[in-house]
Amino acid sequence: MFGQLINVQNPIETQGYGNGAGEGWEDIGETPQSPNEEFTMDGTSTRRDFLVPWPERLSFTRSMLGYPFMGDDGLMYRNLPAAHPEYYDIDNEPYLFATKVSLSPLAFRGLNKDAFLFGEAVAKHELARMTVTYESLPYRVLFRSKCLVTETINNQAVTRVDESKRFVRKLSKSAGEFLTSETGQWIWWDEGERGADGKSKRYPKLDGQPVATRIGIWQGLRQIAHTWFDVHPKGWDRERAENLIGTTNDRPFDGCERETLMLTAVNVVPRQSPIGIPLDEVTFEFLHKATGINRYLHPIGEYFTVIAKFPNLPAPLSQEQIDAGQLGGIRKPIFPADLSVIWQPPAQPAGPP
Repeated sequence: MFGQLINVQNPIETQGYGNGAGEGWEDIGETPQSPNEEFTMDGTSTRRDFLVPWPERLSFTRSMLGYPFMGDDGLMYRNLPAAHPEYYDIDNEPYLFATKVSLSPLAFRGLNKDAFLFGEAVAKHELARMTVTYESLPYRVLFRSKCLVTETINNQAVTRVDESKRFVRKLSKSAGEFLTSETGQWIWWDEGERGADGKSKRYPKLDGQPVATRIGIWQGLRQIAHTWFDVHPKGWDRERAENLIGTTNDRPFDGCERETLMLTAVNVVPRQSPIGIPLDEVTFEFLHKATGINRYLHPIGEYFTVIAKFPNLPAPLSQEQIDAGQLGGIRKPIFPADLSVIWQPPAQPAGPP
């Protein structure tokens, strides 16, 4: 047999680095007409032709395009798409991956009377000319071994895959908002005109009237979107992620300092892979505010953390109480939470004692 599907219950991630034809197809060679390559500023693509036994064409396609699957341990694993064997980036990582497979039949062998399409017997052939298109992708494709992180949970070291490192496209754009203050909190200051004492003049009012009803202050923000591709529907916890909408990061997250990032939306597009496997395309949307999600500009010109303090609490509050976020009746408007769990699979039920 020329190729064999990887056992989907075997939690091993594979990728064809040999001839670029995927795991189990190392002996398949290119045809003399291959390859055809194209280089543009928008990306690189190359097409390679392989001759594959007709009955093996679907197995070959699965091996080339890859797919996610769930292991016996309840974690998501990936048979990665085949990488082109000749193209590597500056980090010595392949950057062209199989994204499309098309075929044309060779050597007609009659009709397969055991298979029918619209009441007609299906043609069978000796070989299939499989044309594989490799392209650069908008996200990184990495082996599992390069995405491992170790965390301490219940005083035990737990190693898991940080899926945020692969199959994720990250986009951001600038945004902002006006913060407004009533004029009564500000004075009119003319830095150009000076009085007899040589100091700039201050005008609480101009001709007896307030200068303006409100003062606007521009505050810069960033809108960030992380799109996670080819996710097995059981490989992540949608309900848990959606429950975190409206919270801010209680620890550094994706290069953002603590409590500067808020999860604003979780969007899911269900689809099906080219080989018939159900997939989710998940987009996490964030709002980044460098000064702090719960920090606002006070009229005196400094930023303060905003909290709600319930009655009958001792005052003043300690910094430790404020940092705690929710302690003894103290609560920040945007509550801090661990956002890293959005990439993690559903919690597994505890085993027998």
